Amino acid sequence: MKMLYSLAFGLMFSFLCCNGVAQTRPGSLRGTVMDFATGEPLTFARVSVKDEAGVVISTGVTDMDGKYNLNPIAPGEYTVEVSLIGYQTVKLRRVIISPHVPTVQDFKMSLASTALSEVVIVEDRPLIEKTKSSKITTAEDIQNMAVRDITFAASKAAGVSRTSGNSTVFFQNPQGVWNSSILGDITISGAAHPNPLTDFNIGFMSPDKVEILDEPKELNKMPEARILTAGEIHDFSKWELWKDISDDQLKQWKEYWNIAPLERYSLQLTFTNGIPIVDAEVVFKDRRGKVIWTCRTDNTGKAEMWSKLFDQDQEGQRAEIHYNDRIFTVDGLKPITQGMNIMQIDEPCNLPEVLDISFVVDATGSMSDEIAFLKAELGDVIGRIQSVLNHSSIRTSSVFYRDKGDEYVTRESDFSDNVSQTENFIQEQNAGGGGDYPEALIEAMEVAVNKFKWSNKAVSRIMFLVLDAPPHYGEDELRRLHQLLKDAARKGIRIIPIASSGIDKRTEYLLRSMALATNGTYTFLTDDSGVGDSHIEPTTDSYEVELLNDLMVRLIHQFAFIPACMNQAMEAKVSVDPPDQALENPLHPNDPDHTEGAGPEDVFFKLYPNPTRDLVNIELDKEVEELFLTDLRGKILQRKEIGKERSFQLSLGNYPVGTYFIRFQAEKKWITRQIIRKA
Repeated sequence: MKMLYSLAFGLMFSFLCCNGVAQTRPGSLRGTVMDFATGEPLTFARVSVKDEAGVVISTGVTDMDGKYNLNPIAPGEYTVEVSLIGYQTVKLRRVIISPHVPTVQDFKMSLASTALSEVVIVEDRPLIEKTKSSKITTAEDIQNMAVRDITFAASKAAGVSRTSGNSTVFFQNPQGVWNSSILGDITISGAAHPNPLTDFNIGFMSPDKVEILDEPKELNKMPEARILTAGEIHDFSKWELWKDISDDQLKQWKEYWNIAPLERYSLQLTFTNGIPIVDAEVVFKDRRGKVIWTCRTDNTGKAEMWSKLFDQDQEGQRAEIHYNDRIFTVDGLKPITQGMNIMQIDEPCNLPEVLDISFVVDATGSMSDEIAFLKAELGDVIGRIQSVLNHSSIRTSSVFYRDKGDEYVTRESDFSDNVSQTENFIQEQNAGGGGDYPEALIEAMEVAVNKFKWSNKAVSRIMFLVLDAPPHYGEDELRRLHQLLKDAARKGIRIIPIASSGIDKRTEYLLRSMALATNGTYTFLTDDSGVGDSHIEPTTDSYEVELLNDLMVRLIHQFAFIPACMNQAMEAKVSVDPPDQALENPLHPNDPDHTEGAGPEDVFFKLYPNPTRDLVNIELDKEVEELFLTDLRGKILQRKEIGKERSFQLSLGNYPVGTYFIRFQAEKKWITRQIIRKA
């Protein structure tokens, strides 16, 4: 108690000595974001400062050195969130932005794993370095607080909370266990098993110097959102496996739905400066000029075209690219089995900024358990999207559907840039009706695809399809379904199914085919949450379990992130890995065969320069059969047979500016390394 009384006395003294109202000046937040395992700076990590209500008041991305600088920020207490594709989101609560003095805060991020929540850090180090001013409470700070009682001021220290009556303060450690405190320069910890991701205790003192209080029971309540668990199968990244299972375990359903996404052609479009061309129309034709497939390039500049998807007599040969009222032609397209088709266009860089997201939800009675949670998830996802992406306009819409003979077949809310309109619509919906297994999915898709007013130009158009049953089946239904997939691809609508309990194998095949046809991805709920009925295991080799909320936000980020036309960050200070530097922690977290702790002592792997404009040198000390270059989504861009080579080069010059991965398997371990293609 002595320490607590000293703190209270000091705060009161500072308050009483401050006899005037100080003028509030803005503060700032700056620091560096690094990889937890390697210590390397992380580029393009998004740092967001949120107020008490979760509203983003300042946001930005890190530069090539992993540094960020956010200003001006009004003095006060905030939550800082750091996110990056492929890494666990990190949150630091109770960050104090003081006037006059910049707040310095560094972050270390861990690669994404099977963890079911983001890393939340209440405090990362004691205030021994006074230049780290985020936790210093001054007399001026107290003057600027709306409430100035002593317990309120004391609770501004990280890890310190008050009871509802303001009579008692509690001390909390980074893991939420109420037996430690961080006050001033000293960390007091009683944690028996420190977590290397969240515990950064430096100084220690005996716990008998403070009063240890039990955790109030009401603080253990589980929030409604972020409960459902889910997985993803990105069949583009497991292309050979998809071809195998669609011709084996799922073959009967390929014939049932008359959909065969197997004859795939991929086209990569970039400007001459390497920036991807987004939302260009690509028309795929056969040798007689008949249109087979029409689609649009995604946020990475890729177009996915299909031959013989519904008609086995159709075979594509060339593509027409429609962009800025001009037509460019690519003849002699090769299928994906022979590699990626690449084309650069000499046009001014002009990237769209609008993001369209539609939620199509099965609202029949069989969804009663899950829909209550999905409503909470979707509302929370929309809020997180606004903080993660910095687009000038995010538009949302929603369709809820049941079946013929029910209270309604479809209820819809068309696109609006007022996100609360969609959120309010979703909150008003409930489950009911249904009864037979198939539902009015086709009718709902007709509303979403062809009735809704999708943006003419967009960085991405995403349709989340949440359901637990297939559409009605018949000759007319198949014709309409096939046409809807053509329409969705032509408009650039990327379908992401979320398969709920009740999905069978015929529906799984259909949903995965719909995702492939529209350049989307397949997701599904799992039993890990304990919510709803049981869920079938998908036909695949392996998958990671995530919170549905986090999975949706991650996918939206991956489907909508684009580099700027004037990519100053990529042209700025560029660090180059020296040729004699060994790489650390190269394991890819999503590979089921990886061994914990395997690293440079097992496989010596060098690549340089990194970043690179074109050629990258690769050196190995183990025999490797083949090596892959993939994009952020895992799509294979290059495959190189290596054999006994120990030193060779790869060219990235034809690919868009951005982040890629080099992957190979050595001694039954998958090794992955990030490589950046700069302008």
